[in-house]
Amino acid sequence: MVGREGAFGISLILGVDEAPLDALVQGSGSALRMEAAHFQRLLAVRDSISN
Repeated sequence: MVGREGAFGISLILGVDEAPLDALVQGSGSALRMEAAHFQRLLAVRDSISN
């Protein structure tokens, strides 16, 4: 998750499979969710995401 205060999921980019964090969206609007396994597959095929 990327927002004004940072990003969530950086641990997956760094190769850590599990992070001791929970995400909470506060405020109006919407949020999207992606499974960690899907994000890791995208990282594997798209160098521009992780570099």
